[in-house]
Amino acid sequence: MEFKNNKFFLLTESLKAIKKDCLNLLVVRGEAGTGKSKTILDYLKKEKVNFNYFSSYTTPLYFYKLIYENKDKDVLIFDDIEGISDLKIIAMLKSLCWNPDNEERELNYFSTSEKMGDYGLPSSFKTKSRIILIFNNDLRGFEPVINRGVCIDFNFNFKEKLSIFEEIKKKANIDEEVLNYIKSTCNEGTENLSIRSLVILSNLKRNGFNYKLFSKEILKNDDNFNLLLTKLTRCQAVKDACDEWVKETGKSERTFFRMKKKFNL
Repeated sequence: MEFKNNKFFLLTESLKAIKKDCLNLLVVRGEAGTGKSKTILDYLKKEKVNFNYFSSYTTPLYFYKLIYENKDKDVLIFDDIEGISDLKIIAMLKSLCWNPDNEERELNYFSTSEKMGDYGLPSSFKTKSRIILIFNNDLRGFEPVINRGVCIDFNFNFKEKLSIFEEIKKKANIDEEVLNYIKSTCNEGTENLSIRSLVILSNLKRNGFNYKLFSKEILKNDDNFNLLLTKLTRCQAVKDACDEWVKETGKSERTFFRMKKKFNL
């Protein structure tokens, strides 16, 4: 499916570059449920790319084992892997994702662990596999890795999310009534608003459950943000809105302006 949103277009173009071996690394970060993984997997399957997909948890040695066992794959995808921020894994990723001559990259793991022998692992090997890393936002410690490829920020504001929901509603089987309810009750401050949450609510509605009742637990509205929005709407001056908001919430002016800037208000 072709999306009008520029981030989806950029993601598709980046996947084309990965397929053509023009990129060794693609990093996609963004809140959960925005279609990152599905878009990537759908493209690679459609284009018949020889890939493998990993999620859950890994240790440095097992990560090395995964790369070795899949060294002949064109693309390896690591989706929100617990433990991948280990410094040993980051060092391996640095080697995996860059060679100035764009030839095979060599990976080394020098260890006295008996598990190396148990797994039948060599201390070094070469691979041309390209890497796709998918994160739910936290990229701390990955700065040395990110500059070896392309990093796409897959976070969207409320208006962009509604546009994406409209485009994908038929394919994702999102109920029209649920979508209209979201439009009327949610805003920029709503937490957990994603394709995934709308699919869950739509499935509940189709099975006879009160989806509105569930939505109050799945989609949390930020009371402080809603109050900020109200104050900005009613007060003629931002300073007045800030003063009233600080008085009622007990939070600082800095928090007010940080929240205002975050949501482009």
